[in-house]
Amino acid sequence: MQGWGWQTGSNAALISLVREDEGAGIDQMTRATILRHELSHGVFFTDPIYAGFALDFWNSTMTDAERGQFPRFPGERRL
Repeated sequence: MQGWGWQTGSNAALISLVREDEGAGIDQMTRATILRHELSHGVFFTDPIYAGFALDFWNSTMTDAERGQFPRFPGERRL
């Protein structure tokens, strides 16, 4: 990331967005939903209050069964 002008320890996040592609089922509404989702990742990594709320919700409000509905990715750390 330093090659992009980011400093180690900076309070920044990088999000990505897919192109609209109706053939792949990604219409304008789906793309907007993906953007909101990706922006929430950016807020999580740059706003400690939001991150604390999300972690507390994950750990204290959601049940094990609810958390189990989320996919696991290689190398993912559980919250």
